[in-house]
Amino acid sequence: MISYLVRHGRTGYSATYRLNGDPGVPVGLDSVGRQQCRIPVTGISRVAFCLTSGFLRARQSAELMLSESRVPIAVDTRLNELDYGDFEGKAFSDYAHWLAREGSGRRPPGSVESQREGIRRILSGLRAAPLCPGPRLIVTHGLAVSVLRWCQASPSTSLTDLFFPEAPYVTALGIFDDELVEIADQRIAEIDLQSRQIPGQPAF
Repeated sequence: MISYLVRHGRTGYSATYRLNGDPGVPVGLDSVGRQQCRIPVTGISRVAFCLTSGFLRARQSAELMLSESRVPIAVDTRLNELDYGDFEGKAFSDYAHWLAREGSGRRPPGSVESQREGIRRILSGLRAAPLCPGPRLIVTHGLAVSVLRWCQASPSTSLTDLFFPEAPYVTALGIFDDELVEIADQRIAEIDLQSRQIPGQPAF
């Protein structure tokens, strides 16, 4: 079976490169994002199930994309955006400077997770997706799609990058269950090993 990963449509935050990693801050789609989700997504066949993160923009995107069908939609908070802590609502460039200085294994001030821990969480959610009926649509965030694209393109390279190419809005990345499980298992094991090598940073 196959999963189709899609980044949510555009928001006022993402259009201006501001961060929203708190699902309690309701950042919804802007007019461009709503229109993006009303256009049929190229490469997606009929789906039987949909998973979204717990963020408003992901749920709105899924509902608009599936408005002509009765496909059930479920939330898996493991697919959520990173918790940016004190960088919430600020420019991505502020967080990027901090990340480049401190590294992916450190948690931003006020956050419950590092970038590395957040990626592990996301991978665990993707790892569980094949338990749901398929073909399935997974509406999540740019980091999830970017990391998975990177893993497909660099299967033998250690997951040490701090920054990944930006994922386009509402563009499908199709991946079969066997490959998805293999990537998730490999990268989760790698992250766990990296975490054990950094004192004071337990595995997520």
